[in-house]
Amino acid sequence: MKSKAVTAITLCFLQLTFGDSAISYQISGGRLGDQLISYCIAKEISLKYDIPLLYKPFKYSDQLQLSLLDKSFSSNFDHYTTVEIGHDLPKEIKKKKKKATHILYEVAFQHWRASTPDKAWYGVCSDQSFRQELRKYIAPCSDISVVKPPKGVISVAMHVRTGDGYDPGSLVDSYYEKFPKDDFFIDQILRLNEIFRGNSLYIYIFTDSLNTGVIKAKFQSVFSDYPSIVFNCKDGDNGWDNNVLEDLFSMPYFDCLIRPKSGYSVIAQAIGNYKVVLYPGGEINNLTTSN
Repeated sequence: MKSKAVTAITLCFLQLTFGDSAISYQISGGRLGDQLISYCIAKEISLKYDIPLLYKPFKYSDQLQLSLLDKSFSSNFDHYTTVEIGHDLPKEIKKKKKKATHILYEVAFQHWRASTPDKAWYGVCSDQSFRQELRKYIAPCSDISVVKPPKGVISVAMHVRTGDGYDPGSLVDSYYEKFPKDDFFIDQILRLNEIFRGNSLYIYIFTDSLNTGVIKAKFQSVFSDYPSIVFNCKDGDNGWDNNVLEDLFSMPYFDCLIRPKSGYSVIAQAIGNYKVVLYPGGEINNLTTSN
């Protein structure tokens, strides 16, 4: 009898909570950054329209607070009609005063294809209250080892995505914004050196490369005449599936961020609070305003 009563209460709660509609996201099978971007879009829409977000597990998600804080998707929602969306609800739905019933809005993996250019999430949502909310969900469930920069310098997290062992060479060669060449990073370092003239720069290279030391040595050689610019990186084994969460939660400890158009470091930007962020085609300077 007790189990039946609990079941009845649970079903009643589900009906009251999710009776109108809900939102979730497609499981892309991509890397962590891609999946978290979809999650963030769903979370933003969930808060904007007061629609419950249903959590679906993906790689590493069980190590994040969102797996504990969000309601889980289950077979109870299989009878919902799925509507694939991009960065917002369809216009015809938003115009209605009453929400549609038993609809599961699902953020598409290729969400950018279903949205106008101005809705591209890669610019990072500027809503500070939303980003503060994100920091509660995109946070580790337990203590992890993070890299913290030394004090007394301008610290820079530089995300160098190479695609080693994961992305096909044709994609790396053709997608400059996601895989910027050395000239991009050199220009951004010079830009930071100009912004923080008279200060020492400590640049930590976060990368998926199998050869972290080679990358560090390359930049050290280019900036050999700049004694105030110091480079560092993780030694030992590295690759696209190493130190994934450790690196993600290390970057927000730094003053500045240089990043490609990669979902991974876009998330690092969203949960961080940087003085300056530099990325292909853009610069965010928050020396006088909060990021």
